[in-house]
Amino acid sequence: MIMHHKVFFFFYCSLFVSTCLFFLSDLSMRSLKIGPLNINGGRDRQKRGLISEISTQKNIDILFLQETHTTPSDETDWGLWWEGSNYLSHGTNFSAGVAILFRASANVKIVSCAEIVKGRLLIVRAEIEDTVFCFTNIYAPNNGAERVAFYTRLQKELLIYNQDQIILGGDFNCTLDFTVDRIGEEPHPHSSQTLKTVISHLDLLDTFRVKHPQSRQYTWVRVNSNRVCAARLDRVYISRTLNPRLIHCNILPVGFTDHHFVSVELIISPGERAKSFWHFNNKLLLDNVFCKNFGCFWDQWQLRKVEFDSLKLWWEVGKAQIRVFCQQYTSHSSARLKTVIKNIEDNIKNLEEGLNGSVDPTTGTLLKEKRMELSSFLQERVKGALVQ
Repeated sequence: MIMHHKVFFFFYCSLFVSTCLFFLSDLSMRSLKIGPLNINGGRDRQKRGLISEISTQKNIDILFLQETHTTPSDETDWGLWWEGSNYLSHGTNFSAGVAILFRASANVKIVSCAEIVKGRLLIVRAEIEDTVFCFTNIYAPNNGAERVAFYTRLQKELLIYNQDQIILGGDFNCTLDFTVDRIGEEPHPHSSQTLKTVISHLDLLDTFRVKHPQSRQYTWVRVNSNRVCAARLDRVYISRTLNPRLIHCNILPVGFTDHHFVSVELIISPGERAKSFWHFNNKLLLDNVFCKNFGCFWDQWQLRKVEFDSLKLWWEVGKAQIRVFCQQYTSHSSARLKTVIKNIEDNIKNLEEGLNGSVDPTTGTLLKEKRMELSSFLQERVKGALVQ
């Protein structure tokens, strides 16, 4: 009986401590993660599942998507899919379209939304921690002359919101310094010069160059036979006053589009960590390894009924053990997942850093294989989530 009481005491103390920690609300430094990605079409469910997987893995609060290829008929599907607020500017079934998606946990207060250029320039102003941000998502035209006019319009619009903290991101379809941002010369120098003027007048900073002054990384890579085209077309600019709050900016391959994801993190301010409750993740039921391990755990736990004075007590302690088991499994699985993905991302990054105007067939083939591997891995991850 003494041993039984020790078991009860241990479990209840563990449960009490974990419960106190679980519901504890404390002050922590709040950060905001923003990420632009050209998705090459987002009308199908599978592609949106991949986007959800990426945003969850990278803990993205606000997504800037380009080439969504949405029309008004897609708004219901996107509203049901995305758990948070979404703002769309439509293109056609086959081109253009931009979207700004706010995760529900981002806790933003929308001030206004303006579609400046249909399918290409969308501005959403939002208040976060008493600061008004001007989130601007762009997909610049492919045509050089149209792009120059587009950038001129962009400057005119953003000057209106110059008192806000500007976060400008998207696919710019040109580079500002081809010596570090492109393989070969910039084919659109007029566009490049116009954009430089816009960035200068608005007093914006290139987040990637702030953190990686000399690094040669690209966000768009295309290999045809032994020829390589690559450029850092996708970027995030911020108001200079946000520079002290910039934590990082990284370029990450995703595999399911020929553009890479750009992840930017900013410190916002100290904020209160919200209270939370544990809920069982139903997706675990689709994980064969989890089901097998849980079966073993449950068989062993049932054998311990004799250690308790009542079935009710055994069940109450068992519920706490189930929670701990699920949390530990999820934590370990997430760690393994991140390790696998990071290894593939690093392989792609190392291959791309060594690119020049031409590439040997072996390197080109290996790069394609690694991108396919990453895409296939992500697709397997979302396959279960799409099964209802």
